[in-house]
Order: sequence, then C-alpha cells, then structure tokens
Amino acid sequence: MLISTYLTYSNITEKSNDGYIEYSYTNQDNGYLDKDPFVHASYKLIASNPRKLFGKLDLERGQLLSTKYYMEDKFLQKKVSNEYNDDPSRYNSYVRSVGDITESYTCLGYAKASIPIYTFYSYMKKQTTEEYFRNGTSNSNTISYTYDPNSNLLRTTSTINSDGNEIKTRYKYPGDFGFVSLSQIAPTNEIHDIAQLQINNVVNVPMEINNSIIKNGVEYITGGKLNYFEDLKLEKTFELETNSHINITNFEFSTVRPSAGFLSDSRYKEKISFIKYDNKGNILEIRPTNGFSTSYIWAYNKTHPIAKLFNTTYNQIETLLGVTALNSLNISYDNAFIKSSTDQLRQGLHGAQVYSYLYNPNIGILSETPPNNNSTNFNYDIFGRLDYVTDHAGNIIKKNEYNYKKFKRISLSTNTLNFESVPFGTSKSKSIRVTNSSTLPFTISGLIIPSGYSYVINGSSVLLPGDYVDITITFSPTAASTYSGNITVLSDADGVNTIPVSGSGAITKIINISGNLDFVLFADTGCVFQNMTISNTGNTNLNITGINVGSPFAVNWTNGVIPPGQSKNVTVRFCSMGDRIYQSTINVLSDKTDGVSTIGTYAILME
Repeated sequence: MLISTYLTYSNITEKSNDGYIEYSYTNQDNGYLDKDPFVHASYKLIASNPRKLFGKLDLERGQLLSTKYYMEDKFLQKKVSNEYNDDPSRYNSYVRSVGDITESYTCLGYAKASIPIYTFYSYMKKQTTEEYFRNGTSNSNTISYTYDPNSNLLRTTSTINSDGNEIKTRYKYPGDFGFVSLSQIAPTNEIHDIAQLQINNVVNVPMEINNSIIKNGVEYITGGKLNYFEDLKLEKTFELETNSHINITNFEFSTVRPSAGFLSDSRYKEKISFIKYDNKGNILEIRPTNGFSTSYIWAYNKTHPIAKLFNTTYNQIETLLGVTALNSLNISYDNAFIKSSTDQLRQGLHGAQVYSYLYNPNIGILSETPPNNNSTNFNYDIFGRLDYVTDHAGNIIKKNEYNYKKFKRISLSTNTLNFESVPFGTSKSKSIRVTNSSTLPFTISGLIIPSGYSYVINGSSVLLPGDYVDITITFSPTAASTYSGNITVLSDADGVNTIPVSGSGAITKIINISGNLDFVLFADTGCVFQNMTISNTGNTNLNITGINVGSPFAVNWTNGVIPPGQSKNVTVRFCSMGDRIYQSTINVLSDKTDGVSTIGTYAILME
C-alpha cells in the first residue's frame, strides 16, 4: 500500500527592514512521527519492518507551532504559541488496511499486520500570546478552545482578562436544535429553515454566538448575534442590545419548540437583511435596518465582484442596465464590456456611490475604482506575481522586488511533432511556439532539423521574458520512406529544447477523368465520337488495367501506364441500336490510391 506524503519546513524566517519573524511548524524532527502498524496473532514478535510502512500522521504535521517577532536588534517583541489536540485517545479514530508488511513469528502461523489510517481532528486547543518590553516586563494572554466531540465544530473560546475574569464565547449550530421533520413545519417558520440546513448537511454555520464574562463565579451575557437563514443562505442577522450585562439565568438562548416555533431572547434586534442572492449563492443586495441598500454585481461567470454600489437597490441596477444585459455581464470575461457597464452605472445612478473592479481571473485584481473615478491599477510579472501598483495618473505607488536567481529558460509548445503521411513531391507545414519562460532575454540562433524538413522563424529571434515566437516547420518528402529524427532549437537558454519529429512520404496514384460524353445522333444508322481524358495527378505511375463500358458505347484504349503528371486521351464511340435515349457509366480500372475513376455517358437519337 503506497501512501503519498508531502514535505514541509520545520522553521522559516521572514526578514524585513524592521526585523524578522520566525515561524515553527510541526514536523518529524520535532516529535510528530508516524506510528508503528498493528500486528495480529496469538503470539507475535516483530523482527523488523523492512518496508518502512507506518500509520501516517501527516494530519498532525505542517501546523504552526509558534510565531516569534523580533526587532532589528534581535529583541524578542512578541511570541504566539499554539497547542493542538494531544488527547491520547485520538489514536482510536482510524480505519485500517491489512497487509503483509513485517516479518513476524507466531505459534499459529503467519501473522497479519494492519496499517492504521488516522481520521481524528488535529484541532487547536490553546493559543498563547506573550508580549515583551525592554524594561523587562511582559504581558501574556491565552485563548482556550473546546470542540464538539462528534462534529468537531468549535463550541467555546475562553480567555482570562487582566482583572482575572474569564471571557467566553459560545457557538450554536443547526444540529443543536434537534431534528424536526419538514412536513411538520410551515415554510415561513424559521424552524423550517433550520431543518433545511440539517437535511442538506449545512451544519457548520453558527446560528447563535454569545459573549459572556464570568465574575466571582457568576456568568453574565455581554453580547450576542443571531443568524436567520432562508433557502440555505443567510437571510437576517440580529444583535443583542442591552445597556448592562445580563445574568445568564435571565437570558433565553435560542431554542426550537414545534408547538411555539423558534424562540430567542427578546433583546435581539434586527441589524442587517440579506435581500437577494444569485443562483451561485453570491450576495446581490444587503440592507441594514433603518439604512440604505448596498448592491453587488458579479462577472467572470459570477466568480468575482465587479461593482459595489452604496445607496442602490438591485432592482435599480436591473432597470438601468436591463435584465438581458445584466445576465450577459454576469458571465462576461470581456474587461472592455465590464468597464463600459460600470461606467454606465456611474452616470445613470445619481446619488449612488459606485466602486468598480476589473480582474484577470487567472492572476488577480487588475484595477479598483472608487466613486471619484480615480483608479488604482495592479500590474503583474510573467509569473503572475504582483509587480507594481499605479495611481490614476500612472504614478507608481508600490513596487515589489522578488530576489530570485536570474535565469534563461526556453519552453516549447509541444513535446512531439508528427506529420503522419504526406505524398512525396508535396509539402505540409506545422508550427511550434517557443516561449521565454524566464527572467532574462535569450536569442534563438537556429534549428537543427532532419533531412526532409525546413523551418522559418516568424518573428524576432530575440525573446524578452514572457515573449514568444512561432516557428513554421515544413515537411517535404522526396521519396516513399520514413523521415524521423529530432528538432533542436538552438539558443543560449536552458530548458527542454528538443522534440522528436516524424513523417512518411506516401505514394500517390491519383486518377481524374474529364470530358464531355454527351452524344447526339441525327440518323438511325452510323456512329459518333467523343473524347475523354484520364489524368494521373499523383507522384507514381498509374497502371490502367481495363475500362468497363456499357453497350452501345465503346472505347479505343483499355490498358496501359500513365506516368505522374501526364494524361491519356481515349476515344469513346456511340453507335445507335434503335432506341432513342441511352445512358451508361464508364469505369476505369486501375491501381489508383485516390481520385474518381468513373464518368457518365448520355446519348439521344434525333429523327
């Protein structure tokens, strides 16, 4: 059984002009090792584990253990330490596969071994922040986390403030309200929406969040937030409004009673309504209580927001742009069309504050424009990294420098070139694209190509970083044989510059028949004559082995050789046999490889 893994650094240092930051991560070299497999037999002794197969504990590695912030003079200013799930019983959560992976000895025969695949949640249970001062004093704050043992969802966070009081936050989720059948609930009841969340396994969204403080053993509620959902999406948020702390015994946590509905503390007041979403779950309009709407427009197939409009409803946007145009905008990747649409919103929605954005979905944001229409533009290098930022006047306001090694690297658009079969004496062309995928310019000095091939560089041979040039490769076989070898692009750059090329010269015997074989006879006796031409447009002798023609038509030549590029004129005779109309097809028999070898004839007898 092969289990893939990944490599991580145990320590990373990030330097700046003001100092540096040290990050430490869980890894094999600081105690986070794999576990031995299980061996099952009535008597066993593991002699060795030659294949080095273990129960993998990758899920415990790569987690941030600590972050240390140092000043320029190496003075430790702050340290953040994280502790993770270390419950010994966590190793009881696993599935396992059975295989012969160790040498074992048993009194009953061959022993089997199991490789556990661990499934426990390696959650953070504690985070401690320590701040240090140059006078020798320090502050420390610890946040503790508890989780639901079944769902692994965060239940509480708690910390001790400077007065020695515990500050706690509680989280309540859809699964905490108990399951209620949808058939028992009216669709307008909030219990219906909770049941929908449960049925669709949307169980990790908090329904209620409460803040509290514990003084002298008595807990008081200091704040809270309540979320309502509709069709699996956030519909409204409520916040607890109180002028003083509430004794927890006088506070009503949200609950569900089928007979009474969804119940919560009366001091919760509505704060924000989420008015409208699109079919991908993107928010289109929100409105605070006693406030004005904020609307959003999405584009790039509804993956990025391209406008945020304060003091505007989504209906106003639909009215101005039109539903059809708005639907086209939602799926558009055309930045010119997107910009013209947001400009139209700026001009047409008086009183609205419009923020607009343009993206390259494969890289990131290209520009952001506030209500004053002064855009900030983001420019990227050939590797998709942010290079510099300019203001509306083109002034550089931010510049990033990436101190990577300078190098020259060539990239080819294909790893093979196959022309297949081409008639010898003719030519066929294909293109390969050469790209500079490096940080320095390089020069193409030529190509090495096999016999039968030629090339043309369609542009400059000097490629700047990110530039490319297309090279046309032409295959011109001169005989019926195979032409294979390698094409090598010569340059002063590293990288894969050679690809195999293949093709074959093909024999062609292409027949073509032409001529007017319509006959008119003005007497009921005698014969008339017409000519047809048999041509060979191939590259090899065409062997004619016979010509089939129906009576009363006849030909004066039936077999022979027609060299490539030449033709043979054949006389076709028609002699009346008493009928008025005659039709037939002449079929030329040959060893052709292509072409049309038949032609129709028609004759009429006039009185």
